[in-house]
Amino acid sequence: SWHRPETVSQRGSSGHLFLINAINRWVMAQARTHAEWSGMATTLTALVLRGQRYCLAHVGDSRCYLARGGKLAQLTTDHVWDRPGMGHVLTRGIGLDDKLHLDFAEGEVQEGDAFILLTDGVWERLRETALTDMLRVHQQPQALAQALADAALARGSQDNASALVLRVDTLPQVGAQDVNAASRAQPVPAKLKPGQSMDGFVIQNVLAESRATLLYTARDGTDGQTVGLKTLHPRFAEDKGEIEAFAREEWLARRVVSRHFPQYVPLAAGRRTQLYFAMSWHAGRTWQQMLGAGYHMSIPDAVRGGVQMLKGLGALHRLSVLHRDIKPANIHLDNSAELRILDLGVARERKQRFGTAEEFGLALERGEAGLLPVQRTTPYAERDPLAFWRAVGITSIVINLLLLYWISAR
Repeated sequence: SWHRPETVSQRGSSGHLFLINAINRWVMAQARTHAEWSGMATTLTALVLRGQRYCLAHVGDSRCYLARGGKLAQLTTDHVWDRPGMGHVLTRGIGLDDKLHLDFAEGEVQEGDAFILLTDGVWERLRETALTDMLRVHQQPQALAQALADAALARGSQDNASALVLRVDTLPQVGAQDVNAASRAQPVPAKLKPGQSMDGFVIQNVLAESRATLLYTARDGTDGQTVGLKTLHPRFAEDKGEIEAFAREEWLARRVVSRHFPQYVPLAAGRRTQLYFAMSWHAGRTWQQMLGAGYHMSIPDAVRGGVQMLKGLGALHRLSVLHRDIKPANIHLDNSAELRILDLGVARERKQRFGTAEEFGLALERGEAGLLPVQRTTPYAERDPLAFWRAVGITSIVINLLLLYWISAR
């Protein structure tokens, strides 16, 4: 069954709110200026598609439906009085109140999705059963929109009969914003034990536990393959900063395509219901484990490992990404002597920088998923205004004395 997204709220970006509130203020001003327009109001249902996500802003009694897999879901709520004979009277709308309250919703977009926006003059006459039937008959968006409006008018609609249909034929590649938005919308899983299941994966072992993350081996129930699953530690389930850092690590893992890194394993749309990501798993040991067991590398082994490491780092640097945490515990050698670099938790793109070495050190201490916000360097004038202006004054006096000496010397 389909339900309205749980992300429906009264919040939205400042840009959305500024634009829509400006329209609301203009409508309110027109009503105050022209007495015959008093009480004038309208509805708004706006849909934005970006990357592989949609965002919806809504107020009034127009509707937005999502058709997916032969099923129809209403994404909006009608803002009307719930009383007999008052179903057409808006409780919220553009032009009703100086302070506008909007509903916002967001979600994932899939190929083949169709978004249907209808005014009440259409949906009141057709209802959802008729909408579903017409979806099966009309495959093209323009034909469906025209058929919906025509059917509403044929059934006696006297209200505004507008229909807009948007179909998603293909999707762009997943971007950082898609990963970040999906991470915010998914819950952090509890700490898992061997034998437990999550989204079709059966946990086999807990490979590593850091302050911020957990790493498991798991068997994929769809194909029987063994994969690595990385999750955020449950203690950070409400920590927005850690969730954003984890999403950033997943984004980097998606981008790095190299034999010298564990490879990101994409999942079928809709399969992942919690915050984690899957990657290829390779039997072997880290250099730290090998050294701890008393293993000593020969010169050829060290040279071979160094060359493979440089190739891996080269692949990372071509993406303008710095790993920044190369150490024996993050260098893995599989059973066929193939070297892989682990853990992108503190990796950063070139455009992201730390201001001080201390800041970088603190980030490393926070763990694999720990990232500190980049702080702005405080200008000298703000740190010590008195000393700054004293220096400016002395410099000005010296320059003026030099100018006077140069003029008199001539």
